[in-house]
Amino acid sequence: MANERTYVVPSLLQTAAPNACTEIERGRFDFLEVPDVDMRHCCDSLLEILKIEKNRNEGNEGQTMFIRLQLISKDKRFLNICEEAASHGHINCLKLAHEIGVPWNDKACKRAASSGHLECLRYARENGCPWDENTCSNAALKGHIDCLIYARENGCPWNWKTCGYAALNGHMDCLIYARENGCPWNFGTCANAAMEGHKDCLVYARENGCPWNEYTCTFAAFSGHIDCLIYARENGSPWDADTCNFAAKYGHKDCLVYARENGCPWNEKTCSYAALNGHMDCLIYARENGCPWDANTCTFAAKNGHKDCLVYAREYGCPWNDWTCLSAATNGHMDCLVYARENGCPWNEKTCSYAALNGHMDCLMYSRENGCPWDADTCNFAAKNGHKDCLVYARENGCPWNEKTCRNAALNGDIDCLIYARLNGCPWDEKTCSFAAFSGHIDCLIYARENGCPWDADTCNFSAKNGHKDCLVYARENGCPWNEKTCSYAALNGHMDCLIFAREKGCPWNENTCSFAAHSGHIDCLIYARENGCPWDKQTWFYAASNYYGASMFGDDVDKECFVYARENGCPGNPNSYLNAGTMDSPMYRLQADSFPWDVDTCTLAKKNDHMDCEVYARENGGVILF
Repeated sequence: MANERTYVVPSLLQTAAPNACTEIERGRFDFLEVPDVDMRHCCDSLLEILKIEKNRNEGNEGQTMFIRLQLISKDKRFLNICEEAASHGHINCLKLAHEIGVPWNDKACKRAASSGHLECLRYARENGCPWDENTCSNAALKGHIDCLIYARENGCPWNWKTCGYAALNGHMDCLIYARENGCPWNFGTCANAAMEGHKDCLVYARENGCPWNEYTCTFAAFSGHIDCLIYARENGSPWDADTCNFAAKYGHKDCLVYARENGCPWNEKTCSYAALNGHMDCLIYARENGCPWDANTCTFAAKNGHKDCLVYAREYGCPWNDWTCLSAATNGHMDCLVYARENGCPWNEKTCSYAALNGHMDCLMYSRENGCPWDADTCNFAAKNGHKDCLVYARENGCPWNEKTCRNAALNGDIDCLIYARLNGCPWDEKTCSFAAFSGHIDCLIYARENGCPWDADTCNFSAKNGHKDCLVYARENGCPWNEKTCSYAALNGHMDCLIFAREKGCPWNENTCSFAAHSGHIDCLIYARENGCPWDKQTWFYAASNYYGASMFGDDVDKECFVYARENGCPGNPNSYLNAGTMDSPMYRLQADSFPWDVDTCTLAKKNDHMDCEVYARENGGVILF
């Protein structure tokens, strides 16, 4: 037949037959000299498509196979077959996918170039796959000179990233080819070469006029590449205090010494960064050579538990403040906390509360036993992260609490802390129930209600918003109020089960249900709402049109559905919605034109926002420009 076409089954799939064999037959197969199986997502997806199509109609044309599939399946996995095949070098998968109508996207060429699969890159381009500057930069990043040359010789654009990425990974051949063929570069090329220690790329770049700035020295010091740092400075690269700061932060003393001996500035961060990561040698060198410091040196040392740096700093007069104790307690560094207090470091209520937040009981006890003040946040933070031992200790030693203690316990789902708090007289309010519902902790919600905790409509609203139907059902069956937000929140996040339950039980709704559904692209919620009498207004149109514009820009058909549905079903809207966004898609724009009369703003807004296609269409169909 004229329409018959033979498809090459991907070589990977030729090994699918052994899966239907018996165990003995498979054992014999293992001894045969056959290629290794490299089953990937593209292979699985193509097999699935072929299976679906075969079960539907064996007589259909192959070239329209994917289009027909999209009518019954919205599975986004199938849209990525080409890029997956290109990424793994599965040329047969790529050819078959293209032959059955799987659309190209802008990633297939990028993936092929990034993985070095020239055959896939060539096939994709010769068959209409789009590419952009990232195709060249990805090839350069991974050192695939053949892909880079092919791309450029066939008109692929490039930008400064090609040189920058080649230098980043030390692919000198790609860098030279790019520059000799007119590829632009900027300071990032030198900075990237210095960061990864590719001195040859750095030298080549500078000798051929590549610009640089302070980042070249900073990145060299950051990674400890002293040779790149020396070369950069000896050849006039600027630097600033970050060269010393990052050398100290990552313990590259040789870079720090070289920088200072050659006049590089430094500041307080040099010492504090050295203390942060415990690089005592850098800290000592900096101070002995006059580097300034401030309280952050002690704070950062305590934060990461570097007591030696903390002791050194204090013995040589470094200032500190209450952040030193706070940082030590937050991260459980008892030795730093004890040293700080025994040497007069100030503290405040946050020392206790942050010790409790992270469950550092030893720090909490030490603080209290040595006179550290506390407030209700100690109990609140203990409950927030479920540290019951800290909560019990705090209460048994007179720490105050408030409604936030129960709220935080419910939010985190810590029923033990919630029960303890209530049994010991902790107050609560409506937020205990709503926070439990927000996070879906039905046990905390039930306990709270059975023990007299008040609630309000937010319990239902938050249940619906996050899709916790069990909490929503429980709340309603036990008399919790709700309002229009229950439906609109359910629609916002696409929780159809919550939306249906709410409406079937008489929950009110308003225009926000439709507009929130359109805002998030939940077409099922929008359709359900409208088919069951929910009102809508211009806001629905606005959100749907905005998503339609985004979908048009990025190729996501799903986000177009709400707009199509809204217009086809008479949603009121602003005829200028497209003009601010510039969404000139001919079929839908004409649908709008047929639905709304032009007004004086139509052409005016199109012209003002430089949307020439919209302006031309509007003018040709009777629009008026005011200026």
